[in-house]
Amino acid sequence: MPHWEVLIARLTALRKNLPPDATESVVLEYNSLVQDLRVAARDEGLGAFRIADGQLTPRVASFSFATRHRPGTTTYSQERYCDDAYFKRQVDGLWSYLMERNQTSATQKTYWDMTDDELESLVIPLKIPYVILEPNGSWHLDRKGIIDELVKRDQYIREMNSRAGNSITVHGGVYNSNLQQGDGSTATINYKAMQAEVTRALTDIERSIEELGLSPSDKDELVAEVQTVKAQMNSPKPKTHVITESFRSIRHVLEHAAGAAMAHGLIAEVAHVLSQH
Repeated sequence: MPHWEVLIARLTALRKNLPPDATESVVLEYNSLVQDLRVAARDEGLGAFRIADGQLTPRVASFSFATRHRPGTTTYSQERYCDDAYFKRQVDGLWSYLMERNQTSATQKTYWDMTDDELESLVIPLKIPYVILEPNGSWHLDRKGIIDELVKRDQYIREMNSRAGNSITVHGGVYNSNLQQGDGSTATINYKAMQAEVTRALTDIERSIEELGLSPSDKDELVAEVQTVKAQMNSPKPKTHVITESFRSIRHVLEHAAGAAMAHGLIAEVAHVLSQH
């Protein structure tokens, strides 16, 4: 098994020098790299970045149009290929996941890693109850209760931050961009101009729903929000704010999915759609 640094170097080289075509041999080499990384990191979640055999299909090699005297014909290549955009998303998703994983393990101390004194210093200013009194008058630090409250607080802050800035202030015109100009200087995302990106993101989410490890309620919410976006995109007058809020709800569900590795690439797609301004 190659050293971890060697595996990361191979992934870096692949990401910087993507082949012009994601042929079957290229995909097999990439999947082998993912497997080596999974074993080295002891992280089963990395398997989500493998490219399934079903993603490989022959390409059209040649075709002829039908005439009055003969039917049209299509010839397919013997070699199979993966969609280039999908291949790139998997490589980028794997890279982002590993970089975030490394940074977290190297520099970020989670609540569960903190000592009792460290947790106590966090909760006192927040006025979070942090002790459990026993019937005999003794007491001990309620680590689980403290961590639950801190995680809820962090979740709430992230949600508030994601809801901030629903409108974008611009100066001048927004002609020929992904923005629509409203009254005054407020502009909103023109999702119709991003039909391909939106459709691709929704399709990838729907394909992955069963693998995300969602609770029944989260799964129902995710399906409902995807259907909401689809309905708005099919409307002659889609409501931009509805689509934006649905995508934010989708991102929120994905961020808390048990299948975090699989969700990572999907979150990146949703973030890309929401960033088009």
